[in-house]
Amino acid sequence: MFDADTRPVQASEPAPTATPSPTPLTDRRERLAFAGLIVVFVVSRVIYYALGVRFYSAGELQYMPQILAPDLLRHHLLQSIWYLHAQPPLFNLMIGAVLKWSPLAQGFTFQVIFFLTGLALMLGLYDLARQLTLGRRTAFVLAVVVGCAPAVVMWENVLNYDYFVAAFLVWIADATARWVRGGNAGALAAVSALGAATVLLRSLMHPVFYVLLLAILLLLRPPRWTRRVVAAIAIPALLVGGVMLKNEIIFGSPELSNWLGYNLRLIAISSLPDHVQADLRARGVIKAPDFPPPCKVSHPDVPALAQEWKTGVAGQVYNENWDCMRKFRADLVSDSVAAAKAEPGWLLRTTIGSAETWAAPSELYWETAQNERKIDGIDRAYRTVVMGDVHWSPPVDPRVVPWAEVFLKPDKHWHLSITIVVATLLAIGGGVVALVRFRRHRTPALAAYIMGAFIVLFADVVSIVLSHNENARLRFIAEPLTLVLALAAVVEGARWYSARRARTSQVAAAAE
Repeated sequence: MFDADTRPVQASEPAPTATPSPTPLTDRRERLAFAGLIVVFVVSRVIYYALGVRFYSAGELQYMPQILAPDLLRHHLLQSIWYLHAQPPLFNLMIGAVLKWSPLAQGFTFQVIFFLTGLALMLGLYDLARQLTLGRRTAFVLAVVVGCAPAVVMWENVLNYDYFVAAFLVWIADATARWVRGGNAGALAAVSALGAATVLLRSLMHPVFYVLLLAILLLLRPPRWTRRVVAAIAIPALLVGGVMLKNEIIFGSPELSNWLGYNLRLIAISSLPDHVQADLRARGVIKAPDFPPPCKVSHPDVPALAQEWKTGVAGQVYNENWDCMRKFRADLVSDSVAAAKAEPGWLLRTTIGSAETWAAPSELYWETAQNERKIDGIDRAYRTVVMGDVHWSPPVDPRVVPWAEVFLKPDKHWHLSITIVVATLLAIGGGVVALVRFRRHRTPALAAYIMGAFIVLFADVVSIVLSHNENARLRFIAEPLTLVLALAAVVEGARWYSARRARTSQVAAAAE
């Protein structure tokens, strides 16, 4: 698998003698390809804009529970970030920086940031495809098809952190190939920094992900421990560790988020029928109330901790960073574990339902609904032709709360993306094959595939096991990476089959 560059890479091999990879800096045709992708990106976004696609941020700023109250981010940014325990800090820090310091309109500034992220995603898809030894034309078409897909464009136009993570994960796999090829400290720094940014941005990607990421990278190519190499790993790692240490000192827990209790309740308690929940509560298995009760606030002079409700928004919206929320979420973890032990059959049913919703198209979600209506025809065509979207009746009804139907059934049907299911199996299965072959052929392409497959596996497992009802949206972070890995596996399988037929024909001809 991926035998186009089969020269073994040794840990002791100096970087200058390593086989260079094609880059826009060293290859004219690669520069032309990148220029072409930039043109296609700009033209596609102009077309989508003409069709009515717009960037939405006002509603998310007010009601998205992961975002602190906008007035806190404007007027108490550094203090609020320092005392943030509900979420990792990077997303709120980015939003606060825009609200506090951007000289341009906030919606326009967010849109520019997301457009640049979309461009980085498209270029990363192309470059990763080239690292995986796909041809230039194939890589170009892949980058355009995935990078201009309706789902990608719709998530590009919502103030949400998943879009950043999707781009980061593609570039992590890409930089892995460059590290294995040349032992370049810059590539090592890119993987470490992007991995740290992912963990500090998205609570679903636990610090364990970052540790495993670095371990895999260093096993793929053990480094020579120079100052640059140590700095490339240590600086991002110290940043993640510093935030965890800060949380341990202030809140008594190193966790970057308290969201686990919320998610576990969806899985283990909210999925239970009302009479089962009532029975568990009567037996003392479930003890926490439905809503966080008041408590003695540890820092009453810090608005981000002291305020029960968001300020400056319409209606009553919980401040998820309210100090009393910490104990409430911890109690939810305990209750959820107890409920899962008491009702393991329902836990299994809920997990199956999560896997079913995981397989739905990622754009069928309330946050993208306004734009989906503007390009409904294009989106349906893309989902049908490219994503293999079909209506189906899940064996296990995944509906738990009424809004699940709004998330996943805008046309009153459950959806299944055959492409996502098949591509995920190809990506993970190809990773196993790459891992076996890497023992003999330590190529950059195999290394990139191993890292990419690990990322897909981790992201998909946590998006199924650690949440319920929003699984398709959570899966989106790995969707672009999954598609490029699946195509690479198909192309390499075709190469292997052609080579095998050619060898069989040669043997037959020699026998005659």
